[in-house]
Amino acid sequence: MFGFSGVREAVRIQQNGLCLCCKKHEIEHYHHIIPRSKRGSDTLPNIAGLCKACHEKVHTSEEAAKKLASRKAGLTKKYGGTSVLNQIIPKLFDALKEMFPGHTYATTGQTTKAFREEHGLLKDHMVDAYSIVCSILENPVVSIPDTHYEIHQFRRHDRAIIHHQTERTYYLNGKAVCKNRHKRFEQKGDSLEEFAAVHPDLVSKLTVKKSRRYYNDPDRILPGAIFIYEGKQYVLAGRSSGGKQYRAFGYGTRNFTAGKSTIVWQNTGLVYVG
Repeated sequence: MFGFSGVREAVRIQQNGLCLCCKKHEIEHYHHIIPRSKRGSDTLPNIAGLCKACHEKVHTSEEAAKKLASRKAGLTKKYGGTSVLNQIIPKLFDALKEMFPGHTYATTGQTTKAFREEHGLLKDHMVDAYSIVCSILENPVVSIPDTHYEIHQFRRHDRAIIHHQTERTYYLNGKAVCKNRHKRFEQKGDSLEEFAAVHPDLVSKLTVKKSRRYYNDPDRILPGAIFIYEGKQYVLAGRSSGGKQYRAFGYGTRNFTAGKSTIVWQNTGLVYVG
């Protein structure tokens, strides 16, 4: 993002202010390729500028969504050469040399790789950082600890009142043919409005199953909390059976009885998970 005030400005300049799909209309929406609800990021490779019509189409057509993702991938590759690191590292290095004379060093990816291979170290993000530091030393003593720490980010505030909602479904002779009166956000199948436009004579024969809402407990414990079960500490990943069972991060579908567990720390956003 070097040189841009934010992601949206970068997207607008890359796309010349035009929708990435139709390339005719101005950008009206900044769409996440991977939705935020599915842990999509607010980074440049995941955001595309779209006009209103194309934005609605992407949320209702799987084909349009795939086409957009392909175009965005191509655009990201096009600008891949002007990486942030290539732009900022030389200036950053010069500034650090002035701040810490005699204590600032530079190494290369090739040197780091050679050090890792010489000492039989596995390719890993943590090990790479260790190798970068050691590669500038004359006689490093290599010692990699067995313990691996990982930090995971959990949502700190979940204000959603509705846990989930079933859709209004219309049936013809016992078979579901459409859902909802009008097409909802990200709905892929036909709505009643679309079905009626094609089969107006069959609308009177439809039966309907109304939608239903299921609500969240406002006092529920959110994922990321720390709980103790049988003397051992775990990170809460979720709950099941109406909150009677806990799921722990890294333990798959194993259940931990909530009644036998003690919450010792509420979610603080960034949590050590292993």
